[in-house]
Amino acid sequence: HANRFPAPEFWKDTEQMYPGCSKMEAMAKGVGQSKAVMMFISPDYEKSQFCSMEANRARDMKKNIIPVKMADYAMAESDSPIGLLISDLIYVDFGKAVTE
Repeated sequence: HANRFPAPEFWKDTEQMYPGCSKMEAMAKGVGQSKAVMMFISPDYEKSQFCSMEANRARDMKKNIIPVKMADYAMAESDSPIGLLISDLIYVDFGKAVTE
């Protein structure tokens, strides 16, 4: 059988932005055209003005937000704007190394 579902399309800032384009406009357009927004959360992400804008736009547009924790730190306890925005969401945790 042929695939029943089309392959998902992704907007990734490093691939859809080019020299001279506005970061704010490109991110706003990317979020606006998305069904869901995956946020790869790290301490640097939480400090970023652009990432904060992306998170707020996703919330304001009522997009599905999928937080992915990329570092081993207390994201849920963070008092950053992004930490507060996603504090009630269940997130994927890549912050802890898998050991066996």
